[in-house]
Amino acid sequence: MATRRGDRRKKKSSTSTSDGGERMMRDLLMMQRLEVEEEEEEEESQAEDYEIVMFRRVWTRWHGRNFGSFDDTTYPAMRYTFGRIPKSSFAGCDNGLQIFSIKLLLRNTSTTDHQLQWPLHVYGLVATWDSLDPRRNLLFNRTRDNCQILTQQDPFLVLTGPSRAIVLIDPVQFEVQLKAKSNNNTLHDHPDQDQIVNFGVVDSGYLPGPTRHCIGKRSEVEFTISVLDRSIEATIISVQLVGGSSWPDHLQGRLVSRTASAIHQEIVLLDSQKQQDGKMPIDDGGFIQLSRRVVSVELAGQLIVQVLAFNSQQQVVDNDNDNKKDEIVAKHEIVFDPKEASLSVETCELQLGGGGGGPCKLQISVAWSLVDRLPPVGYF
Repeated sequence: MATRRGDRRKKKSSTSTSDGGERMMRDLLMMQRLEVEEEEEEEESQAEDYEIVMFRRVWTRWHGRNFGSFDDTTYPAMRYTFGRIPKSSFAGCDNGLQIFSIKLLLRNTSTTDHQLQWPLHVYGLVATWDSLDPRRNLLFNRTRDNCQILTQQDPFLVLTGPSRAIVLIDPVQFEVQLKAKSNNNTLHDHPDQDQIVNFGVVDSGYLPGPTRHCIGKRSEVEFTISVLDRSIEATIISVQLVGGSSWPDHLQGRLVSRTASAIHQEIVLLDSQKQQDGKMPIDDGGFIQLSRRVVSVELAGQLIVQVLAFNSQQQVVDNDNDNKKDEIVAKHEIVFDPKEASLSVETCELQLGGGGGGPCKLQISVAWSLVDRLPPVGYF
């Protein structure tokens, strides 16, 4: 009897030792696999960073002598708004490339460690180059300490450009350099832990469709665009509260523009819901600080600017998806007839009584300008 008990103890001890050894081997193999994956991820990140550096060097070699710095600003807007147009210029109407929105789409990768997860704290730049100037015409530009939080429900970048109208003479180039801050929630947050979201260059082609995609290893960047024939440049230079008007703090605002040829496509000039405090950014002079100002519009068409006021304290059901959204307190739109040059000034009035305010008058000023139709001499 004692011998049988001793045998059982030996078997149990042997089984326990065997299980412990198997667990140890599994842990060692897991650690080795994690180390290999970390090394591969680090090598991949270094390779992507190297591609960015080489891209800059190639640009400098080809264009630096004629156009200066890689990051210099492009042609300013409103080049032909005021004064006489020089006879030596090539100003006129041309095909304009309108950018409505830029959206981030995540891709599934082979390993979960390399996948991006919502929400993303995104920073970096998105820019275009056209034949008028091979330097960047920035659409989105944020530093690491001023990143934008993207979610699966709202994956759109807040655009601040272009700084001038984009002209489609030759195919337009789209440049993307986006990174995401690490989401490890540690106190030792460091740029070396950040992931590259998307890096690449894609061109529009001569006859672009409604969307273009910059496809990366972890994500796609989708550009929603349109080509406008015989277009000019429109710059919304100011939107100002006038006549003693004020905008209630609890009301959020949204300003959008559209053209008659693309009436269902909005260009967001400002969405106060994307501001940190959610309030309308209004300075001491009553000027609303727009995120975006420059758009293209057909000379024979129309520019429509719409102002909307929302009450975030009142929710209504969205008929399109049954989700709740902020109640629209008031909205008004103004239609501008484009000109080759000069300014147009119009006033709209919003009745904010339903939102706890009174009448609100806004004066909207738009500057018109022809665009250059040929690249500068130094381009050739």
